[in-house]
Amino acid sequence: MQVHGGSKIRNLLDVALKGFVDQGAVVWTGSGAAISKTISCAEILKRKHKAHQITKISYRKYEEFWEPLLEELDDLVVIRDEPIIHILLSKEPLNTQELGYQAPGEIDSSFKVAYEKHNSKSAGNKNRNKPYTSNSEQKSQSFKSQRQGQHKRPQT
Repeated sequence: MQVHGGSKIRNLLDVALKGFVDQGAVVWTGSGAAISKTISCAEILKRKHKAHQITKISYRKYEEFWEPLLEELDDLVVIRDEPIIHILLSKEPLNTQELGYQAPGEIDSSFKVAYEKHNSKSAGNKNRNKPYTSNSEQKSQSFKSQRQGQHKRPQT
């Protein structure tokens, strides 16, 4: 499945899901600004159907030639590398020794470390089970409690 910046995720998933069910595998490909959308599509499909994954990242080299508007200037050549991602999702087990392999339900070790650090920091938080109240709500509650303690002044 070739993913572009303007592609709709819903449309991509409809087509990819049919191919995945029929053929047992699908390859998601995206470049440049579409990389995040490519990853999102693959993750959604992977969540719905436990799939083996192999991810490859590379670059595509572009050369752009610009002719100057003024004759005394030289031609300009711009070379840029655009990142590309390919994500293979398969129902069948893949080569576990392949670089970029991820088993169904597996979380990358770098994410595990970050997740554990995050949870250990929040473990000491005493207010973790209390619902969140914003500063304005706290001020409003404080003001109400102050007003309840006041008596009405007699009118003169």
